[in-house]
Amino acid sequence: RDFGSARVHLRGSEASGILDEKATVSRSEMLEHCFYQLLNLCQVGFLYASAALPHSRAARTALAAALLLPWLARSRFPVNSFSANYKTPGVGGTTPLIRFLYRLKKWQYLLYKHFLLHGLNVSVAMGGGGGGGE
Repeated sequence: RDFGSARVHLRGSEASGILDEKATVSRSEMLEHCFYQLLNLCQVGFLYASAALPHSRAARTALAAALLLPWLARSRFPVNSFSANYKTPGVGGTTPLIRFLYRLKKWQYLLYKHFLLHGLNVSVAMGGGGGGGE
């Protein structure tokens, strides 16, 4: 079951996401977004717990490692590939601009996940989250 009106779903969406004005967010995309919202909640819990442990690098490091555990459940959620949106012209993006935006969206996600988010977790675990040195 998808979100939106039945009339829109009769046309169908060829792309993941909603960059194209005619695209519809599917049920699998909403479930995938639920996974990432659960990760956000875990991240908030990690930051609060780390702030409560400013002098325990070992505990903060264990929490940072535990924060990776939800990724073990990733296969239980749908995966909607960004690259399917721009690899074939006319599929996923009806214009070169839409295909470019999907490519940008993919690289934005990779930057966020692999550098900003994991980098933040490592720096908080090692540095104490602003609680001073050890």
